[in-house]
Amino acid sequence: LLYDEDTKVKSIIMKKLYKGTAKQQGKLPFYYASMFALVANDAEPSVADQGKSYLRNVVLLMNRLKTHSGKTNLSILPERLLPWLIFMLVLHEEYTNPEVESTSVSICFKKCLELFLSAITHLPADDQNTAAILQIFEYVRKCSIPRDLAGDVPGSTLSRNVGLITEVGQRLLVKMGLNRKHGSKGFAGSLKRLVESKIFCEGEQSLASDSIGVDSNLHSSEVKGKKRISSSKDDLANELDGD
Repeated sequence: LLYDEDTKVKSIIMKKLYKGTAKQQGKLPFYYASMFALVANDAEPSVADQGKSYLRNVVLLMNRLKTHSGKTNLSILPERLLPWLIFMLVLHEEYTNPEVESTSVSICFKKCLELFLSAITHLPADDQNTAAILQIFEYVRKCSIPRDLAGDVPGSTLSRNVGLITEVGQRLLVKMGLNRKHGSKGFAGSLKRLVESKIFCEGEQSLASDSIGVDSNLHSSEVKGKKRISSSKDDLANELDGD
């Protein structure tokens, strides 16, 4: 519904999503807020601005809860939204379409990641745990999506999307200067605790996995088989460096 042609429909859906994640804490898991970043490529600027504002507010709320809780609660770590965003982008029907060139796909990924990282920059400097974000990109690059969630999407397409997203993300961290943030200590525990195995499993080969708990709204289970789309790291580098 976030891709409905009617701007009013998209606005209503985002309001409901914001209400469930921020105003009625606990009604929807916080990771649902990662969906706000998906509107970064919307043709209507007001839609993208609304998504950006909502995501920023949810990230700020999560950080306040983390600060006041006095203990580590993974569900309220703002950086925990990132793996879910990557997951949705990798399986997004438009980005597994063989008719869409990899350069165009990487540009779309870049806009979504920029929106997410922009929300992170609104946190107090000491709370911008960009080292953990870098860890997530590096970890996800080594992972694969469980086969039962990937459906008929070829492994080559999944690997291409994971590779593009993680490379774009790492380049953006450098470009935005977020890789030099002081006080960013990273995530001390196992990345398996931050990146849930139900959406990313370690290893290059996708494995069958229990998908219970992964809402159908967060992935398309009916994506048809696609042909492999070749990627170009040079085109990607030029797009990021020349922006």
